[in-house]
Amino acid sequence: MTFSPEQLQNIKTSSEIYRSEVNRINELINAPQSEDRLDKLYLLRTIATIEHGKRIGLFDDKNSDEYLEALGREVSKHFPEKDDEELFDDLAILDDDLHNRLFSSTEKEKNILLKALGLTL
Repeated sequence: MTFSPEQLQNIKTSSEIYRSEVNRINELINAPQSEDRLDKLYLLRTIATIEHGKRIGLFDDKNSDEYLEALGREVSKHFPEKDDEELFDDLAILDDDLHNRLFSSTEKEKNILLKALGLTL
């Protein structure tokens, strides 16, 4: 599986943004101030995963296993320390209502959480 130069640049750019966001959020998760804040940080990390997945076409139902494997290898070039299990567990634990809300209005939900946490990414 090969990607076009434009796809490679998109994957690289998105992976670098994702890496920065997840690393910052993980720093905050490791030093939580309260349970409520910790819950919000986990949701924020989940939103970062959703945004990245949308940007790189991860959630397209037409993707073949070969494509997904190649995509994973390409993302790992730019974010080698990511923990796929941890990040996809974030998605897996969402109940249907929250899952649908986060996928349908990702940017809005992110802005609400950032404001509540007093953060910028």
